[in-house]
Amino acid sequence: MRCQHCQVNEATIRLNMQVNSSRSQMVLCEDCYTSLMEQSKMKMGPQLFGGSSFFSQAASHAPNMEQPKQKGLLDELGRNLTDGANAGLIDPVIGRDEEVARVIEILNRRNKNNPVLIGEPGVGKTAIAEGLALKIASGDVPNKLKNKQIYLLDVSSLVANTGVRGQFEERMKQLIKELQSRKNIILFVDEIHLLVGAGSAEGSMDAGNILKPALARGELQLVGATTLKRISPN
Repeated sequence: MRCQHCQVNEATIRLNMQVNSSRSQMVLCEDCYTSLMEQSKMKMGPQLFGGSSFFSQAASHAPNMEQPKQKGLLDELGRNLTDGANAGLIDPVIGRDEEVARVIEILNRRNKNNPVLIGEPGVGKTAIAEGLALKIASGDVPNKLKNKQIYLLDVSSLVANTGVRGQFEERMKQLIKELQSRKNIILFVDEIHLLVGAGSAEGSMDAGNILKPALARGELQLVGATTLKRISPN
């Protein structure tokens, strides 16, 4: 739930207020709560917390509020497209309704629900992921996909600084573990062919083989994007 004052941050505090005989309630983020309290103290002086106080109760951390977003490896290596859509940072996607609908259809399946987009560079594969994020933000998706978060993975950051044997494999396992615990994540991997063989040095498992078991068990969900040239043997 968003803060009712700034409409940007997550609300973590429920504030009960009383003006004369009228009572009301607001949900605020910590920054807005602190700011409003300071403003009220300056305007109303020491009587603020007296018998005729403006605030009838001290603010409490609301038990039913959404918990702060988890931060982890995924937030370091990826970008949350759904948050971008909610914040109005993603422009409407034109001319990709059919492709977005097809991706939604596949993601909504019980099995074999990890679509791969194939097309030449620059045709708009990432735009389809952004279109999906916009659909989720507007609630125009099946129930299974509501409240999902689309993360665009930066493959180059995932591979960076993993020259030591086993380092990449360990990072991949950490990422998979995080995805397994955060059930509402759909991972979008542009140029997914870069993961095939990545990290396969000196007998280590490559990213593809690390991902396969979790995908087969349905423990995580992703959308891949690549080019026909990258998957064609010719």
